[in-house]
This record gives sequence, structure tokens and C-alpha cells, in this order.
Amino acid sequence: MTGQWNRFWALAVRDGLLVALTVVLWHYTLQAGPAHGAGGIALHIGTGLMTVVCGFFLHEWGHLIGAWMAQGAFILPASVIETPFLFRFNNVRNSVGQFTAMSMGGFVASIAFVAWLPFGLPW
Repeated sequence: MTGQWNRFWALAVRDGLLVALTVVLWHYTLQAGPAHGAGGIALHIGTGLMTVVCGFFLHEWGHLIGAWMAQGAFILPASVIETPFLFRFNNVRNSVGQFTAMSMGGFVASIAFVAWLPFGLPW
């Protein structure tokens, strides 16, 4: 992460704002109740899609944390809009163990998110 902390925090802010937007959408969806009309349907679909986007970014953060914990070599994107992926993993410089740790991080984050959904969402 040497020399990449500013990009790291920019990505954290970007994804934090996306999570905040999703929470706001869930709030409005629950207040609106069942979908009536095009606006209600769009709100419900948008809320569902943003929930999926949050799951995707959590999965990516899991990969990044796994790579970081294994002290793997990776590069963060130059800007927050360059790519939806959080980093590029260097397959040449990293060992099989570091690759496994990076892979498992995404897997664990995905499983945790899916397990959280039925209990954490405001039904």
C-alpha cells in the first residue's frame, strides 16, 4: 500500500457514499410501501439493484483485504471512476498462498453478505 493511501481513502469514500445512498433508498422504499405506478416500481428496482451493487463492492473489498493481509503485490486504480474493481493483483510477483488469500477474502465477504441479507435488511 506504499504510496497508495490517498487512492485507498478515495475508494473507501466512494463506496461509503454508495452504501449511504442504498440506505436512503431502503428508507424511502419502506415508507412508500408496495410499488404503485412507474415511480414506485422504479424505486423498488433501484433499491434492489443498489443492494446488489453494495454486495459486489463488499466482495471486492474482501479481495483487497485478503491481498493486503497476505502482503500481496497489488495496484489501486488511478481514480475512483476508472474501474469498478478495487485493484489489480500482480499474478507474477505474488505466491500461490497470496493468491489464495486474496481469493478467499472475496469469497468470505460474499458469504457474509448473503448470510446478513435476511437478518440485516429492514423488512
